[in-house]
Amino acid sequence: MCPLWPIHLFILYLFLLCPLWFLCTGVASAAAAFQANFIPENIKKLEEGAQQIINFTVPDISDLGFQPKQLDVITADCQIAQVVGNKTFYIAPSDVPENISFILTGLFLGHTTVKIRASDDEKTAEAPSKTAYSEVLSVSVIRPWRTIDNVFIISVAVLVGLNYINMGCSLDLDIVKATLKKPIGPAVGLVSQFLFMPLMSFALAHIIFTSPNMRLGLFTLGCSPGGGASNMWTYLLGGNLNLSITMTFLSNAMAFAAMPLWLFTLGRQIFDSSKINIPYTNITSSLVVLVLPVGIGLIFQRYFPKISTFCRRLLGPCSLFMILFIVIFGIFANLYMFKIFTWQVALGGLGVAWLGYIFGALLAKIFRFSLEDIIAISIETGVQNTGIAIVLLRFSLPQPDADLTSVIPVASAIMMPIPLVTILIIFRIRRWIKEKNKSSYDMYDQSGSTTPDSNKMLESSTEPAYIKIGNGV
Repeated sequence: MCPLWPIHLFILYLFLLCPLWFLCTGVASAAAAFQANFIPENIKKLEEGAQQIINFTVPDISDLGFQPKQLDVITADCQIAQVVGNKTFYIAPSDVPENISFILTGLFLGHTTVKIRASDDEKTAEAPSKTAYSEVLSVSVIRPWRTIDNVFIISVAVLVGLNYINMGCSLDLDIVKATLKKPIGPAVGLVSQFLFMPLMSFALAHIIFTSPNMRLGLFTLGCSPGGGASNMWTYLLGGNLNLSITMTFLSNAMAFAAMPLWLFTLGRQIFDSSKINIPYTNITSSLVVLVLPVGIGLIFQRYFPKISTFCRRLLGPCSLFMILFIVIFGIFANLYMFKIFTWQVALGGLGVAWLGYIFGALLAKIFRFSLEDIIAISIETGVQNTGIAIVLLRFSLPQPDADLTSVIPVASAIMMPIPLVTILIIFRIRRWIKEKNKSSYDMYDQSGSTTPDSNKMLESSTEPAYIKIGNGV
């Protein structure tokens, strides 16, 4: 046994650490920072594809401890911004240029930095090159507004308005009035929407993300009212459309108070509340987009019954077409966001929607609602009005942070329909099987074979004849 046991383990550990310590101190001394004066001092909101000429000077380069022979412009993330043209500048020992310039091009939205590296350009095994880095130049790249963005927003607004007219033709005001007199269903939905969803999204944001901006995006989505395509999904899945439309209206009306309450209380744990602007105009627009077309549909139902009947027939196909249009066109119009999709973003968008479905369904089940009401409450809880969340983020945050943070509501909008589409396909397959079995049963009955119903008919038809014979006897 070693006479130094167990001290020899500690001594060996020190021997291992000493070379690492000397290496770290050598690297730190070789990479000492120097001052570089950039003009402009920072690059803000450089558009994708745009170029910016940047000038810099290095006044104290002689104090590095070695004689630099070249200066290199280094970009931290070449996918966001990149130097085009000359980015290496050779300098003479006694003649350092007073002003050096390079061209920076914006490639993709985001934040990055640029710095200058000075080196002696002696890259041999015996004498590795000595380097030093300047202070960094902050760069932010933004996405220019495109025509396709306007086309997508306008087309979705038109389709939503037309489909709400169809819903107004299918709305039963008597049921809505009865629901409002005993608003147990809307109350359960509002508790799910404005109590569970904000708390859940706040916890989920802190579990998944470390960036305050991404946490803000997820929390804002959880505080948003229900809406979007919730009414259409409720109709397609056989839920209570009257309850769904009532809950959508009440949810958007309550958002005037609920969103500021959550964002300016619990939201202070994430951000400075003075920077947040509640999009009251957008919330009001959501109410108008809901109430006005539904009102037109009710007018058709009252005074133009033939038009109302025609619109009711179009509700299912139009709802399905609109959902497909929003998903396909929305993905195409926002392809750039898939470049910043991470597993955290996908998990956050998926978690908000799916946990909302589950909690809404469980709470409605506890209160023993019918299946149609459970479907409506579950969908209203899980389907958030992502448009309001996106507008709030874009009005409250500077670019490119607004676009980067908006990826959370977009991810939720993409993940939201996955379980609903799955359930819809299952429902359609089950209905197709039932209709097929029913048609087979009818064909079997028409072929003349006896069935339980036909036997009953035969018994009922023969019984009176038997009685007559008996009476005659």
